[in-house]
Amino acid sequence: MSKTVLVTGANRGIGLGLVKILCEKGFRVLATCRNPASAPELNEVLKNANQPEPIALDVAKDASIDQLGQYLETNHLPVHHLINNAGVAAKNHPVDPPVDREDALKLFNINVIGMAKVTQVSGVLRSDNKGGKVINISSLMGSVGATLKGGSSRGATYRASKAAQNMMTACLALEHPHLVFLMVHPGWVQTDMGGAGGRTADLSVEESAEGVVRVMQEAGPEMTGKFVDWRGQELPF
Repeated sequence: MSKTVLVTGANRGIGLGLVKILCEKGFRVLATCRNPASAPELNEVLKNANQPEPIALDVAKDASIDQLGQYLETNHLPVHHLINNAGVAAKNHPVDPPVDREDALKLFNINVIGMAKVTQVSGVLRSDNKGGKVINISSLMGSVGATLKGGSSRGATYRASKAAQNMMTACLALEHPHLVFLMVHPGWVQTDMGGAGGRTADLSVEESAEGVVRVMQEAGPEMTGKFVDWRGQELPF
């Protein structure tokens, strides 16, 4: 039986790229996004690959996350691997104004709390899922060491949310040693977020997604709790 991978934030960008690669590699893919009816490309990709229809999920809302858990249980859909891709940047990314409380809370709600709660309700943590993998799409901007070395404070709120996400991932890895947890920096990718502020990113979505899926496939127990990039190279916390 094909392993089932649940992907959040799958309607565009890296998430959609991950869905395409996973379908090509023969996984059963459960793709989620806030509004499947407004995601024509995702629907087409899943239909052409004979995959289940996309699932509605808003990681900012507990009720929506709980509905996901109920849907998976009711339809007997065991999740073997989880890719927490859904995430947001500050409204003026990559340049933060003075800290905006409402905006910062939104980032932490989605990038940290939403990620953790989806992990908890997805079923991936079950004790019989030995060797299951949880890939949390992080960012090099969440590395304290890399930030100090690089000498840039741009995107401070986003950096802080991703650093907190990394810590949450490390704690989950300690709590569930039968699974492999990874924080993965997907690279600087040609997406809406990657191109914000008129910037030109280094990587295509296809290159990034291919690398992330390869890292997921190759990661063994010795990798759990590590912070790596799309090439599998370890990064500083």
